[in-house]
Amino acid sequence: MNKFLYIFILIKTISYSENQDLFSSFEIDSLNEPRLKTLVTINKIVLGNHIPAIKSLRQKTLNSDNQGYRIQIFETTSSAIASKKMKSFKEKLKGNFYFEYEVPLYKVRYGDFHSKNDAKSKMDYMYNLGFKDIWLVRSKIKNNF
Repeated sequence: MNKFLYIFILIKTISYSENQDLFSSFEIDSLNEPRLKTLVTINKIVLGNHIPAIKSLRQKTLNSDNQGYRIQIFETTSSAIASKKMKSFKEKLKGNFYFEYEVPLYKVRYGDFHSKNDAKSKMDYMYNLGFKDIWLVRSKIKNNF
C-alpha cells in the first residue's frame, strides 16, 4: 500500500511540474518574510559594532603593524637543505616555524614574539637544547590573541 502511495505522489508531482512553469508565477517582491534577528546579531558581531570589546579587538588588529621578533635558526642557498633542517628542528622544538626566502638565502625562523625580552628568554632555552648559531631578527609576526 505504501509503495503505491509513494508512486502516486511521485507521478502527480512529475505531471504537475511538466504542466506548470514553476518560475513564471514567482515574484521576489511578493515575499514578506521577517528579517532573521540571529543573522543581524552575527553580522553586528563580525563587523565589530555590537560589542565594544570586539570592536576594540578589531581596531587593535587593523591598526597594529604586526612588528615583532623571530629567532633565526638557519640559513642557506639551498631550499632542500633548509627544508630538511626545518624538519629536524621541528622534532626538537614545538611552536611556529617559518621557511622564508630573501634573495639569495632560504631562512628558517622560529616564533612570534611581541617583545625582545620574550624572544631572548626563548633563545636561552633553545641554546640549552643545542641550537648554537641562532640570532634575533625583527620581522612581521602573526598576532596570537
